[in-house]
Amino acid sequence: MRQPQALSLESLVKGLGNPGIPWSRIFARVLGFIGIDDVQTVRAEGMNIPPLAIYAVPNGEKAVETLVI
Repeated sequence: MRQPQALSLESLVKGLGNPGIPWSRIFARVLGFIGIDDVQTVRAEGMNIPPLAIYAVPNGEKAVETLVI
């Protein structure tokens, strides 16, 4: 079993340059570093694809409505 990596500011900064790590996970780790550990993220997919862009924000807003607060 893999040992969890120690959370440090250095490991957070290194993660920013890694394209394999999703931004939502990096953002959650940064917030966790300062004590905020209950984080939910929503993606607005298709923002840079013209045929899908008109639906991206409304779909993102629908996803926000489903969050558990």
